[in-house]
Amino acid sequence: MAVLRFAAPVLLVFRDAHGYVSPTAYGYTPAVPTWNYAAVHVTGVLEPVDDPAETLAVVKQTVTRAEELRSPSWDMTSSRERVASRWSSTWRSGCGCVRCTACSS
Repeated sequence: MAVLRFAAPVLLVFRDAHGYVSPTAYGYTPAVPTWNYAAVHVTGVLEPVDDPAETLAVVKQTVTRAEELRSPSWDMTSSRERVASRWSSTWRSGCGCVRCTACSS
């Protein structure tokens, strides 16, 4: 089992949409295919978030953002309290989230 070392810098990679681009998209020849992508690399130091309420807030924000893109979107209201109570009882067994403070370059 891997163990996070919270004092050591880590590299986080965030990817966005990516995809193949056919040479037909350029409207001229000769042309070659390519791959479009976007990525951000962040070096920072991780620290655990020990507060279950703060972790639940992160989950709520993440779900809200992801669900905004769906139709119909899922309303987490009916599940939130049940999940929160389960997290409280299993919190010390490895559930949670981390915060990353970016290193200056």
